[in-house]
Amino acid sequence: MTLAFGTDGVRGRAGMPPIDVETARRLGEWAGAEVGRVLVVRDTRASGPDLAEALIDGVRRTGGLAIDGGVAPTSAAAIGIDSGLADGAWVATASHNQASDNGFKWLGARGRKPSDEAAAAIVAGVMEARPVAAVRGLRVDVSAALAARWAEVVDTVSGAVEGVVALDLANGAASATIGALQARRPELRVLVGDGSGEINSGVGSEYPAALARQMALGGFLGGIAVDGDADRCVLLDEGGRVVPGDALLGWLAASRSASGLAVTVMSSLRLEAALQGVHVVRTSVGDRHVRSAMDAKNLPLGGEESGHVLFAEVAGGDGLLAGLAALSAARGRRLSDVVAPYAPWPRRSGKVASAERRPLDDLSPILAAWDRRLSGGRVFVRWSGTEPILRWLVEGPEASAVDTVAADVADRLVGWVG
Repeated sequence: MTLAFGTDGVRGRAGMPPIDVETARRLGEWAGAEVGRVLVVRDTRASGPDLAEALIDGVRRTGGLAIDGGVAPTSAAAIGIDSGLADGAWVATASHNQASDNGFKWLGARGRKPSDEAAAAIVAGVMEARPVAAVRGLRVDVSAALAARWAEVVDTVSGAVEGVVALDLANGAASATIGALQARRPELRVLVGDGSGEINSGVGSEYPAALARQMALGGFLGGIAVDGDADRCVLLDEGGRVVPGDALLGWLAASRSASGLAVTVMSSLRLEAALQGVHVVRTSVGDRHVRSAMDAKNLPLGGEESGHVLFAEVAGGDGLLAGLAALSAARGRRLSDVVAPYAPWPRRSGKVASAERRPLDDLSPILAAWDRRLSGGRVFVRWSGTEPILRWLVEGPEASAVDTVAADVADRLVGWVG
């Protein structure tokens, strides 16, 4: 068995190692022995029940307490840990991936995702043989209580909205818990992805047009499309237009008078330009890096351009919470108007395949020359963490300059990688 944690846990084709019941059982055994009280939740994939049962069985085999949270968002698991319900959690999900995939996310103390070092320690621990406990651990079902606690946190932190909000739940995890939130927020209308179809199949954060079509008749304050485990937010304005993730982050930071904001290196430089007086910290790609920076620097807010938003007072990122907070802050104003000052600069991106990872420092002189042509913009290059690919990004305040430089970048990088 080969087990490796990526940017956000382990993912792959369900039924194929390591996304199989044997690996799940061993992950559960590790958690039961090392942590003790282990919460297990999943999304709605067909492979989910078997994987969740294997995780629970593994926890119990080594004497741990298996806490069954049923179908619930990843954020609900983090909130459960932070509320003292468990000491750690396994989430069986592949987030926004297709239904044939699945995966495992580990959440530790305070609902945090593991560092690279912690993930390596988990992998090493899973490979160890563990004796079966003399007495099997107990199993308890907390799905209803977990959904209620999740709804309480989302409702309290997001604030009230002044209008009807359209939702697309991706036929995913949030479709099982939305009732608990609607009991508090009757203005929420599930128009798409209510759980009756296949997860992420033409719906959810990857397909916002599905929600936009349903919003066409008007009368909505805005719309929120989440992904399979509901930690990603794609926000739509009153006209059904997608609000860029960086504009969402900028608006939240400004409306909440945030002292600082953590974003990844992929977020637009427009944020620094638009958020005068806000300390913007940039991290590596991945919301766990964003959270780490928030913890280290005591920042109130952070997120990724993809729609992951993190609040300091909430253990996990939640798509519905992020979208509702943005709409609440608008206080009846049109969402399109309030987010406009934070729209990202024009950008172009691409990638170049290469078997050899040459040092990026070799590109420093030409990168500096490109940057000077972009009036405060930038050319950013990075090697992919999982593929033999060099990725590049060009952004700046003037679209014509971005297009010209991007054409040069694409041509020159092909020659550079050889």
